[in-house]
Amino acid sequence: MKSYLEYKDSKSEKFWEVSVKGKVMTTRWGKLETAGQSKSKELESPALAASEAEKQKASKVKKGYREVAGK
Repeated sequence: MKSYLEYKDSKSEKFWEVSVKGKVMTTRWGKLETAGQSKSKELESPALAASEAEKQKASKVKKGYREVAGK
């Protein structure tokens, strides 16, 4: 599972990405056109990792991020 979102307004252009492999959830974020930063977190189970990723994605969408297909 992998989701890539972008946020653009008059002051900023940034991205946020989450991916899950097994029990490991990795988030990556930063300004567009950069590699950004990343952080990985191992959870107790693959289901928990997927659930946490969806929760964080929903939070970003609520803040105005839009999902971009194909990234």
